[in-house]
Amino acid sequence: MTRRSPTTAKSEHSKSLAQRAKSAIEHMGSALLAESGTDPIRIDLDRLTFELRVVVQRVLILDRVGMLDEVISGERDCGWSAVLDFDLESELFHVEQDRPICADRVWSADWVGLVRREFLACGGKWFGELVELVRGESADFGAVDESLMSWTSRVVHSRLELVGEEGSARKLGGVFYTPASVVDFVLDRALSPAIEACGDDVDRLLKLRVCDPACGCGYFLIAAARRIQDRLVELGQSDRFGEVIARCVWGGDIQPMTAELCRWALWIEAGDRGVSLEMLRTNVVAGDSLAGEVFGAGSFDVVVGNPPFLNQLGSGTARSAERVDALRERGLLGKATYTDEASVFFVLGLQLSRDGGRVCMVQPQSVMATRGGAWMRERVAAVGLLESVWVSNAHVFGDASVYTCSPCVRVGEREADSMRIGRWSGESFDEHREMVISADEFGGLETWSSVAAVTMGVPEIEINSSGVVGDVAHATADFRDEYYGLDGKLVEDLDCGDWDGSVKVVTTGLIDLGVCHWGKKSTRILKRRWDGPRVDAGAVLEDERLAKWVGARRVEKVLVATQTRVVEAYVDVGADMVAVTPMITVVSRGVDVWRVGAAIGSPVCTMFALRAFGGAAMHADALKMSARQVMGLPLPSDEGAWSAGAEAFERVHSVGAALCGSKTPSAREDAGTSPGSPGEESVLEYSRALVLFGEVMCAAYGVGGDDRKSLLGWWLERLGISAQLVNFSV
Repeated sequence: MTRRSPTTAKSEHSKSLAQRAKSAIEHMGSALLAESGTDPIRIDLDRLTFELRVVVQRVLILDRVGMLDEVISGERDCGWSAVLDFDLESELFHVEQDRPICADRVWSADWVGLVRREFLACGGKWFGELVELVRGESADFGAVDESLMSWTSRVVHSRLELVGEEGSARKLGGVFYTPASVVDFVLDRALSPAIEACGDDVDRLLKLRVCDPACGCGYFLIAAARRIQDRLVELGQSDRFGEVIARCVWGGDIQPMTAELCRWALWIEAGDRGVSLEMLRTNVVAGDSLAGEVFGAGSFDVVVGNPPFLNQLGSGTARSAERVDALRERGLLGKATYTDEASVFFVLGLQLSRDGGRVCMVQPQSVMATRGGAWMRERVAAVGLLESVWVSNAHVFGDASVYTCSPCVRVGEREADSMRIGRWSGESFDEHREMVISADEFGGLETWSSVAAVTMGVPEIEINSSGVVGDVAHATADFRDEYYGLDGKLVEDLDCGDWDGSVKVVTTGLIDLGVCHWGKKSTRILKRRWDGPRVDAGAVLEDERLAKWVGARRVEKVLVATQTRVVEAYVDVGADMVAVTPMITVVSRGVDVWRVGAAIGSPVCTMFALRAFGGAAMHADALKMSARQVMGLPLPSDEGAWSAGAEAFERVHSVGAALCGSKTPSAREDAGTSPGSPGEESVLEYSRALVLFGEVMCAAYGVGGDDRKSLLGWWLERLGISAQLVNFSV
């Protein structure tokens, strides 16, 4: 028998909820369209679907308060009004809208009776299986609603259909279900220390204030209330849960219906009729937490949550200029306009936290290294200390294609000059060795990559260095002006009449470590596929700016690719290539270009780069650097070994030439497993050359013994080279 993990079971459960909720909406909407006789073209489908989402949620709430069976059997007609008649603002239900939701009703007035008849006719099948799935944790209110936000509406042959599209409310709102394991981990870091600090003091426990400024349907708030209640039970206070709900948890959400579902979930969880929904409408606010003074600054012991991830490069989620100005005025946004909304919420959390409080939120992993996350990192260093961080290194949010992390920050003055940062990674929250760093050093970090590197398996090994690449070379990353300036000025190699005047054009996909595939592999430039692109010599003569750019690049240089697993450097000793964005061009000053290339391409510089700048690439395990960062890479201290490493790097280029147009080990799915296949001998020679190069360059940086074995083995693994393949054991 195959055993399912809890994570797999939860994922399958969520998928079932989504399908049942979708089916319920489609059946009910189709019945309404068919019976009403309304022309579908006249119907506001988004409005219709929203109303039916409310119906589904009200059915689930009726089930939770024990009324649904009576409604289905017909014993309680008023229950149907509560579920279906939006004209009734009963005490049982409350949905905040700018106008009554029934104001633009598009079907017949008799729809309440229609839905009741249809429901009874099919034996409650629309909702029966959905209700059974949801009869569990209160948080499933949110799981259902989030699944319904994943679809957009259309009418096909007079039937309502929900289809998945890029512009769904869920994706545009950055809404995704938070796994229970992530909720627990965040609360372990942020809330548990606050509970422990209360000791046996019941009054202190009931004065704890937990806030989720983007609370959704209340996953974090419900779990936080349960933890406080559990501690009260340990102290003999088993009847105080209603007080915990009313006094300890606070939230806000920009979606009024979502905020209402959160209130209902909290109310049901409390099980205390002394706690009213009106009271909870004070605690859980419907509104934009970032737009104004929704909560009191400096008033919370714990600020947690999973705020929306809104990519500011997307047209559907980008901020307006007015919102950018407002966020900057409140100190929530720095100079980088493309800061993800999630990190803006984190800065808000720092403002909301009292002295000694903690902020722990789920964030895009990129906030640890990118310019967009710089303001959040600066504010953390300014107002507190980083106590811990979890790095996912995997997609843990279902169909959300984003890598996540969760920093935990203690706000207030530091008690010591040094910081001890706990580090965890992966879906199983594997714990790594603590990082000890001085407060001053932490405040000076350009990125938090060095904090997170160990969670991605990057070795932490000391090296001997005599300077940085910027001491002996200059690096540039050509901008888009040069890239678009090539439009209409490229020719294919086979069509070129002047090879001497027409330089080769290289993209990042044509470079591997010590290998250039130009002319052997095709590449895309300016939305066109090229087999051997060159800059036309005639065009160079006609364009002064282009001529200046090409002339400056027609020198010996090192080309560095980006978005790679290792630092991939290639020495253009022929001085006949130009590289286009996002590649980096490094030109040495008075130092042999092979020495510069050997340093940049060494295992040490890959380790250093991932520790200093890792996390900025599109993939969590890939490396992306700027020209300035390349100039900050370390140079080796052992001159003799460095010279030997330069010779070894020349050897890598020599044997790598035989691989042009073929897959290097790093790009081969079967690397190290198929000896004897066509071209395998070339791959073996290239791999052995890399092993020798890596060994010599480790020595050049003073890395020896077990550290050398560890570093070299890690680097070779990232290159896709196995020890068995090269007959070398590290």
